[in-house]
Amino acid sequence: MKAQDLRLMNLVEYPNWNNDGSKAYFKIRDIYFENGKIGLTNGIIQIPSTNLEYLKPIPLTEEILANWCGAKEVKSKSGVMKCFKLHGVKLEFSMSGNTYISQSRKLIPYLHKLQNYFFEVKDIELTLNHP
Repeated sequence: MKAQDLRLMNLVEYPNWNNDGSKAYFKIRDIYFENGKIGLTNGIIQIPSTNLEYLKPIPLTEEILANWCGAKEVKSKSGVMKCFKLHGVKLEFSMSGNTYISQSRKLIPYLHKLQNYFFEVKDIELTLNHP
């Protein structure tokens, strides 16, 4: 993950954040391109600056599409891929675990890429219901 791939409000994973070694999720609140640092928040905790190398992208899964993004499963024409619809955009979830924008066949492997797509192409800030 590179700072250039991120924008404010993208959700990322901070592995081993909690005392028990479990991960936590944070929204990006600042990007410092010159030194590769990122400012984060989860609504309660503010992290003014952390190294980008400590963070991981969140892989896009069926669960995240349905439960976090609010995508609705729709009938697939081929029956091979699961299909979802989100804000009028059809997304295909392949058996190999890859998510594509149906119309363009653009691969969207991570949640922040989906957030960026909707912001850039549809001018929509995705509202996420994450844990």
